[in-house]
Amino acid sequence: MAVRAAAMLLLLLLLGRTASIGTGFGSDTDSERGRMQLQRVQSLTAHSRYGECWARALEHLDTRCKDMTSESQGRIALGFTYCHLSSSGRDFPSCSEGSEVSRCTRVMDAVAFNTYTEFFTHTHAICHFLQSETWQNRAETTMYRLTESSAGVAEQLQSTRQMAEELIEAQSAALQAQQEILTNGEELRLTLRDSTEGLRTVFSELSSSSREQQVVLSELFNRVSFLHSFLLMESHSVSSCCYNAAALCAAFLLTATQRSSRARLLLLCVFKFLPGVKDSSVHHI
Repeated sequence: MAVRAAAMLLLLLLLGRTASIGTGFGSDTDSERGRMQLQRVQSLTAHSRYGECWARALEHLDTRCKDMTSESQGRIALGFTYCHLSSSGRDFPSCSEGSEVSRCTRVMDAVAFNTYTEFFTHTHAICHFLQSETWQNRAETTMYRLTESSAGVAEQLQSTRQMAEELIEAQSAALQAQQEILTNGEELRLTLRDSTEGLRTVFSELSSSSREQQVVLSELFNRVSFLHSFLLMESHSVSSCCYNAAALCAAFLLTATQRSSRARLLLLCVFKFLPGVKDSSVHHI
C-alpha cells in the first residue's frame, strides 16, 4: 500500500513536471536539440586554441540556467558568441562582465547580432535540457527515497500487523482462559451446591437417626426400669416366701417337742414381725 502511494506521488510529480516543461521550456524536441547543442559546445572545449574560451563560457552554465531569465540566457549567449566570432576571426564589441546584455548587443553589427540570436536560441534549448536532466535526477533521487521510505513503512506495517495478530491471539487466549474460569466457576458452584445439599441430607438423616435412637433408648430405659422394678418385686416376693418358709420350718423345728409346742405361735409371730423391724432399721440407717 505504501509502495502504491509512493508510485502515485511520483507519477503526479512527473505529470506536473511534464506540464511545466511543456508550457515553460518547450517540447521534448527542444530537450533533444539542447542535448545535441551542449555536446557540440563541449566538443569545442577540446580545440587547441579556443578551447579555453569555450570552457570559460561553460563554467557558469548550470548556475545561470537555474534562473532561466532573459538576462542569464543572454549572458550565456554572449559568451558563446564571443568564442565563435573569435574563432572565426571576426571582431566582437567590448562588453564588461557586470554590464547589461542590452548594452552589449546595442553596438553589435548584423553578423554578430544574428550569431548572438542563434546562440540565444541554442542556450534556451541547452538550459531546457539541463533543467530536464536536473529534474530527472531529482525525480530519481526522490523515487529512491520514496522507495526506501515506502519499504520502511511496509516493514513498519508488517511489524504492526504482526503485533496486531499477536495481540489478537493474546486476547483470544485471555478470552478462552476467562471462559474456562467461568466454566470452572460454574462447575464449582454446582459442586458446592450438591455438597451443601448432601450435607443437609446427611444432617437431616443424622437428626432423624438421633431422634429414633433417643426414642429407642428411652423405650429401652423404660423397659430396663420396668425390669428392674419387676426383679426387685419378684426378688422381694421370693425372699419373703423363702423367709416365711424358713421361719415356719425353724418354728416347727424349735417347737417340735411337747414342752415347747406352746411357744410355736409366739415364735411364728416373732418371725413374722422381725423382717418389718429389720427393713425399718435399714431404711432409717
